[in-house]
Amino acid sequence: MEVMDSIRAKSSNGNSTEAATQIADILGYWCSSLGDIYANADIRPVRSIPEEMWNQDFVTKEEKDYHLKVNAFTGGRFGSPFWQFVLSGIPGSYFSQPSNTEMVFTTGPIYLTARIKQWKELGNDAICPVTVYPYFTVNPILWKDVPRGSY
Repeated sequence: MEVMDSIRAKSSNGNSTEAATQIADILGYWCSSLGDIYANADIRPVRSIPEEMWNQDFVTKEEKDYHLKVNAFTGGRFGSPFWQFVLSGIPGSYFSQPSNTEMVFTTGPIYLTARIKQWKELGNDAICPVTVYPYFTVNPILWKDVPRGSY
């Protein structure tokens, strides 16, 4: 909660898209921990969500041949230890960095990718696996290939 309060305080004038994005990052992780699927508002699935995704912890890759995992489309099982692990690391990540640090490091894809790596290094993936799907699993169009102002 301290992180959310800090984010809101930084954007008290309401002009911060970064603050809104960080709050969405946290809410997405929280939704996934409740056994749901989270999609950013700008995700427009053009395929049905594969049935197996409803019963597992998952993330998608940022893009083809790129190492980052993206938090724009995630899901999990209710009470997932993995998503609790992701959520528990946010205060340390957020408060340990300078206040002008970009959101990708504090709550976004770089943070999520690091937490997945830590999860696996701790051996937790054997008990509670996290599936990493290709970016095109539900939306085959890469974000940067869409002309601005269209969809």
